[in-house]
Amino acid sequence: MELSYEAILKGNELEWLGEKPEETHGKKPLHVQIVILEGATVQPRRPDPKAAAAALERMAAMGGVTSIPDPVAWQRETRKDRPLPGREQ
Repeated sequence: MELSYEAILKGNELEWLGEKPEETHGKKPLHVQIVILEGATVQPRRPDPKAAAAALERMAAMGGVTSIPDPVAWQRETRKDRPLPGREQ
């Protein structure tokens, strides 16, 4: 069965555009054939704000960093004033 994926070749690496091969292919060598599209230009990819928002929502749903039991106390301690290096009194 022949599958088709779109990518940009940068040096020796491929940057997948859209759908990419399944992770199972990454565990063994994968035979590919590269076709250079004459006259095709590479358009810069623009970030998708909806995808970014969805990713942030998924991260928030995970419950945050579990190694910090009290985030407010952690932030207060992190921001505490301290002498600058080389300026000890």
